[in-house]
Amino acid sequence: MTDLAVLAAIAFLFVMGSSLFFYLSSKTKDVGYQVVTGVVDGVAMSVHQRTFLLYNYWVPHMGSLASCSGLLAFAQMQFAEQTTDGGIRILAYLAALFGAAGAVGVLVLGASSFVHYRSALRQAEAD
Repeated sequence: MTDLAVLAAIAFLFVMGSSLFFYLSSKTKDVGYQVVTGVVDGVAMSVHQRTFLLYNYWVPHMGSLASCSGLLAFAQMQFAEQTTDGGIRILAYLAALFGAAGAVGVLVLGASSFVHYRSALRQAEAD
């Protein structure tokens, strides 16, 4: 690949990957909110339904976020290897660092949120 093609691929992947990340993040936040509040479209849900939402929607969304970020970081690192220009290589590694930080952040915050959501569900079961 030419350096210009690599630069275009880095920019395209960064923009599209960030858009996908923020879209999935928004959907994940919405499902988490539904798990905690127990309300979907103004309709109350049972604890069983909320638990179903947590394990069958929220957890896969978080996994998708983490894997998407990790794959984007890997792809950016591969683009860095395709160029001979040092500046473009640094840009690709910075984009990869952004994706890797996103993946780690999602895993850490996801674990924390999962504990919070499980706690909210246990509290709802006790009530």
